[in-house]
Amino acid sequence: MSLKEKDDLQLMTLMKADYIPAFNELYERYWENVFDAAFRKTQDIELSKDIVHDIFLAIWDKRTQLQIHKTLGGYLYQSLQNKIIDIKRKEVCQQKHQHTQIYNAVTDENESLHAFTTKELQKALVLEINNMPARVREVFKLSREEQMSIREIALHLSLSPQTVKNQLSYALKQLRSRLLS
Repeated sequence: MSLKEKDDLQLMTLMKADYIPAFNELYERYWENVFDAAFRKTQDIELSKDIVHDIFLAIWDKRTQLQIHKTLGGYLYQSLQNKIIDIKRKEVCQQKHQHTQIYNAVTDENESLHAFTTKELQKALVLEINNMPARVREVFKLSREEQMSIREIALHLSLSPQTVKNQLSYALKQLRSRLLS
């Protein structure tokens, strides 16, 4: 009896005994159906070829432990389903990983830009404060750096509270016009 005349279970028995022609016969019987089913699900020829290869390679590798209770066709179809699920999971994980990388890159870029902008703004602020008249600069620094109230500044510098208010107002107006223009 030739291999073509044997049923799947007989070929599986021969294959379990490392008889390669029996495996080749099973491959010839089923590869095209498995490929067609894989292609219908993936719409990708190369991926479908890889799936068929992986499924039959796994059958050969597990030939001595393989227990097929119904039909080889059913086993192959279930193997195909499992393989496609694994591929889809892997794709989802890769997409999540790519999205995470993109998000991290954008976040890092935004943080760098923010740090650069903040640094540049601080430099410009210091420059503008240093260009203020001495008394205005002193009033502004006491207000902003020392957190002194208008009344405390007035007492500290022996000025009227209104003079302190005017100088603070002038300082803030100068900073706004120079830094926001």
